[in-house]
Amino acid sequence: MEKMIDAIVEMDKKARLRAQEAEEYKNNQMKALDGKLKEIDDKYSAYTAQEMERLAAESDQKIRRRTQEIEQAGSRAADRLEQAYRAGADAWVDEIVKRTLAGE
Repeated sequence: MEKMIDAIVEMDKKARLRAQEAEEYKNNQMKALDGKLKEIDDKYSAYTAQEMERLAAESDQKIRRRTQEIEQAGSRAADRLEQAYRAGADAWVDEIVKRTLAGE
């Protein structure tokens, strides 16, 4: 009977040891998983930051290009107005003076 009790106690010790080992294994696996998740999160955060920088630079470039286009269009329009003024200034002045003197 005593041998049987000793055998049961020994089996209980082994079972507790296996349960403890399983718990340690589980904890180690969870730590490893946490490490992998952090690594993935860090990589994704770095990728996201890099992508945001790329998109911001691209957007800045588009804004600069569009601003240049608008400035060039404004400059061309001002040049055309200046040319029209130079081409017609004397005739306009003559016409204004003529109408003013004519009483119109």
